[in-house]
Amino acid sequence: MGRAHTLRQRFQSLDAYAKTLDDFSIKTLTGGVLTVATALLIAVLVGLEFAAYRRVEQSAELVVDRSRSEKMLINLDITLPHAPCVLLGLDVLDSSGDTQINLFQHVTKMRLTSNGTEIGAYSTEAKAAVPPPATGADGAAYCGSCYGGIEPEGGCCNTCDAVHQAYVRRGWAFTDPDAIEQCVREGYTARMRSMDGEGCRMHGFVEVAKAAGNLHILAGESIKLGGEHTHTVYDYMPRNYDMTHTIHRLAFGSEFSAQSSPLDG
Repeated sequence: MGRAHTLRQRFQSLDAYAKTLDDFSIKTLTGGVLTVATALLIAVLVGLEFAAYRRVEQSAELVVDRSRSEKMLINLDITLPHAPCVLLGLDVLDSSGDTQINLFQHVTKMRLTSNGTEIGAYSTEAKAAVPPPATGADGAAYCGSCYGGIEPEGGCCNTCDAVHQAYVRRGWAFTDPDAIEQCVREGYTARMRSMDGEGCRMHGFVEVAKAAGNLHILAGESIKLGGEHTHTVYDYMPRNYDMTHTIHRLAFGSEFSAQSSPLDG
C-alpha cells in the first residue's frame, strides 16, 4: 500500500498544470460565458470538419486522348414502339472511313406488342415449316445453295439467314426471298409481314473507334453497294412503322461513379 502511494506521488510531481484549491478559485459570469462559447465553437468546428471529410468533390479535367487504336463503348437502351425489330438495323460510320453494319453482337432486340408488352427476343433464325432434306439430289449430305453469294466456311447455305448473309458479303440486295428455296421452306416472307404493327426495344453496347462518326438506327437493310452505304426497305418488309423513339440510356465510354449522361431518358 505504501509503495503504491509513493508511486502515485511521483506521478503527481510530474503534473505541469498544478491546480489551486477550491477555496482559492472564483467562478465568474465571464468565465461561464467563455466556457459555453468555447464548447459551442469546438462542436461547430468538429461538425464542419466531419462534413468536409464526408463531402465528395468532383472536378472536370480535359485530357487529349492520343490512343486512336483503342475502342470506346456506346451503351444504349432505346425503345421504338412503332417499328418492328425485323425492320431495324444498327450501323456505325466514322471519319476514318470504317463502316460497320448490323452491329447486334452485343445488342439485344426485344419484340414488343402494340401496347408495349414484351414478346421475346428477336432472332434471325426461324424453325423451318418443312425441314431441309437429309440428302441432296446427288445422294450426298444436303448442302444448300448460296445463290451466287459469298459462301461461308462450310460452303453451304442451309438456312434463309445463311443465304442472306452470303448476299451481304457479296454486297447484293436481298430483294426476292420467295425465289430462294430455304426462305420458302422457312416461311420467311410471311414471318416478316406477321411482325407488322409491333415495336422494338434495343439494349446493349457497341464498340466504336475513338474518332468522329455517326451511329445510325435505321429502317431497312444496310448494304455496301459500289462503295456507297445505303439503306433499303424491301416490299416484303413491314410497311406500317415510324421511328418515334424513347431513349432510356445513351452513354459514351466506360461507366464511373456519379456519371451523368444528359441523353438518358
